[in-house]
Amino acid sequence: MNDELKEMGGGSQSKGWMRRALASPAPSATRQDVRTIILIYLVTTASLWVLAYGVTAVFPENQTPRWHSTKVKALDVWARWDSARYLDIARMGYQQSADGSNDNTRWFPLYPYLIASLMPAYRYQYPAAQLIALVAYLMLLFVLFDVVAQWHGKSVAHLAVLYLSIFPSALFFRAVYAESLFALLILLSYRAYSRGSYFRCGLYGALAAMTRPPGIMLLPAFAAALTWEIAQKKKTFRPAMLWIGTIAAGLAAVMLIQWRAVGDPLAFLHAAARSPAPRSLSFPGTSLVTDLKWMFTGWDLLTGKIVFHLLVDDIVAVLALVGAIYFFRRYGCLAGCLSLFLMLPPLMSGQTIGMIRYVLPIFFFPIFLAEIGDRRPWFHSFWLYASCLFLAFYTICFACWFWTA
Repeated sequence: MNDELKEMGGGSQSKGWMRRALASPAPSATRQDVRTIILIYLVTTASLWVLAYGVTAVFPENQTPRWHSTKVKALDVWARWDSARYLDIARMGYQQSADGSNDNTRWFPLYPYLIASLMPAYRYQYPAAQLIALVAYLMLLFVLFDVVAQWHGKSVAHLAVLYLSIFPSALFFRAVYAESLFALLILLSYRAYSRGSYFRCGLYGALAAMTRPPGIMLLPAFAAALTWEIAQKKKTFRPAMLWIGTIAAGLAAVMLIQWRAVGDPLAFLHAAARSPAPRSLSFPGTSLVTDLKWMFTGWDLLTGKIVFHLLVDDIVAVLALVGAIYFFRRYGCLAGCLSLFLMLPPLMSGQTIGMIRYVLPIFFFPIFLAEIGDRRPWFHSFWLYASCLFLAFYTICFACWFWTA
């Protein structure tokens, strides 16, 4: 690998930073692997960028309340819905009005705080937010390649990178959302655990818990997997393993920040209950049963009275739950625990809204699909077509201010 990196740098000190940057997230990648990953990244991202920008010139925006972050449409098409909340936190901090009409405490602080730290000036915070998302997404692809290459070989690793890039909801990796940063931190935490670096596992997990609410679920997932491995005598307990508990510090930091800002350490939970689409804790699966009842009583297939995104979210929820259970057998206890625990928050929220986005950080799905695609060319062709079709559909909806997730 060192020889490959020397070739890339040409022996010049001016390119030493590039060699170190590429060796850190993916030490198993050769120069050809790096080129392939970057090519996938550029082609898929540029294609979606052109699509998102182009549809706004053809289709009118959905007639709903809208917030435009910049007058440059090529950039603004990637700032929709939650993007405004992240930028508000970066510019003005957490706010909570008495009637709940102006409440941004549902969104966790790491991503907006990075935006403010990188670019304190108000007018440049949107480009900074876009840059953070795109860089985190690129690093995510490198880390994913490194993990899969050592696990299943480079052929499957290349496909996993491609399948993640064209996943139906992968548009959020390019948007001003915390998705790419969140998925990167989860994958880094997983890789650190797999290598026995429990301090880094806890550190990355704590940062993930500061990025999005499901991040705290890394703690019970790693704890359950570690307990099982010790019980099966696959590992011997070491005090260093207790560093996994550092993940709880991430949520504690969020509670402290919101307590100092609005006087309520659980503001993110209370805000979710007061939102237009309220999310209250419920028994896992209750939302699926409620949706099923609504399909039989409130839908009329003959007249086309159906809610498409609700149907898709329910299907995704069922498939994701089945997949999480299956991963226990296919990839082991750690993979099953991570997949299942990351699925619990949306399944317990009382609604299935946004399920297509919640499965993005569960990177075992593109790995599983890549394994199949590597062995069966017909499946590879099918998945390329089907996934790109759904990705294009969601990108068009997102750019035109239709609700996606």
